[in-house]
Amino acid sequence: MFYGESMFSHRTDASKIAAAHLARFLETHDFGMVDCQMRTDHLASLGAREIPRQDFLERLRTLCQADVAPARWPASGQFSTGVELSRLNDSELPFSLLQFYSTSPYTCSYLPGETARSQVATPTHLITAEVYSELVRTGFRRSGVFTYRPHCDHCKKCIPVRLPVADFHPSRSQRRAWQTHHELRACELPLEFYPEHYALYLSYQSSRHAGGGMDQDSHEQYAHFLLQSRVDTRLIEFSDPQGLRMVSIIDVLSDGLSSVYTFYDPDRTGNSYGTFNVLWQIAQCRALGLPYLYLGYWIGDTPKMSYKTHFKPIEGLIDGEWRNLHDSD
Repeated sequence: MFYGESMFSHRTDASKIAAAHLARFLETHDFGMVDCQMRTDHLASLGAREIPRQDFLERLRTLCQADVAPARWPASGQFSTGVELSRLNDSELPFSLLQFYSTSPYTCSYLPGETARSQVATPTHLITAEVYSELVRTGFRRSGVFTYRPHCDHCKKCIPVRLPVADFHPSRSQRRAWQTHHELRACELPLEFYPEHYALYLSYQSSRHAGGGMDQDSHEQYAHFLLQSRVDTRLIEFSDPQGLRMVSIIDVLSDGLSSVYTFYDPDRTGNSYGTFNVLWQIAQCRALGLPYLYLGYWIGDTPKMSYKTHFKPIEGLIDGEWRNLHDSD
């Protein structure tokens, strides 16, 4: 992070040249952002733009967590001046402009006693639906506008998984779940806050993940987690004549659907809502002509993730290659 205070020069437009060289220097040294403090027409002509305060705070928090080795500012005369000042002809834009940072270690939420790290893709405003599709294929997911993948020092147990929907054949229990709930009414709604969805979310968290922290989420935390998106995201509500039963957040990718999060009425024992929801998303992939359903991460040592391997043939991203997970055991 670089905080700009002022620019001044003896010659016309010299400050523009200095700013361009500074931006290139900061980019090559993995700086994520220049804080210009306030908007002026001059800064706008150099490419500066205003961003919402929440977006700024999120980026600042991400940059503060980046694992960056201490370094000295170069002495006078060490700045490179023979650099290209524009990348506008780069055929890989905007993907080539993304930067990736490793967070500091934090407590793993899946494996007791373990620490974890994430690799974070920034800046968020460049992660469009097309770019995000590419990132998902390389193992990334998102939480709100935060795009990440596991990047732990000594553990590779988090495996991204996806289902080739054309090859899927439901088991007997999966066919039974479909038959039980196939009359649920699915309705796509605007990606907005609905009090009844939030109430169901808290009920689900309290029943299925009590003590994990998410059962205490405020409505702002809930909205930040599920309702903030810069990609093609759909909110699907499932209901029956008695009322709301399930809510699912889904991202539409160039080669499939990505299951972001699903929560449902936990008070009906043996309801199989989760199984039905995956089957419903498989049907949507087929109807849209999309080959894959991305199901997030799978950890073999975590029972709550075991359901993902019940949908066969599930594929895992192992050593940079998508493979049949059962063949890789």
